Parts: sequence; C-alpha cells; structure tokens
Amino acid sequence: MPPLAVAVCLALLLGLPVTVVLGFVYGAWWSLAVPVALSVALVYTEHLLRRVRSQQPQ
Repeated sequence: MPPLAVAVCLALLLGLPVTVVLGFVYGAWWSLAVPVALSVALVYTEHLLRRVRSQQPQ
C-alpha cells in the first residue's frame, strides 16, 4: 500500500472520531472539514506525483 494511502486512512480514522465528538460536545461541525480537506489534498498530491513520475524518461 502506498504511503500516501496509509496517511489518508490514518487522517480519516483519527480525524473523524474527533470531529464527531467536537460536533456533539461543542457544536463544531465545521471541524469535519479538516480531515476531509486533508484527505482530498493528499489524494491530489499523489495524483500530481504520479503524473510527474510517468513523464520522466526511464
């Protein structure tokens, strides 16, 4: 499994429970954006890295 996939899984596994607790206790549902935005950013970064690697001569 690529390291980026592991990072995305960890961000979601650790971030979502914290978000749910913050949402119930403090009404801070906006905090759901943090793990989601982090996951999207990491997946997009991986996409860009794959594109660069595929264009390099071997």
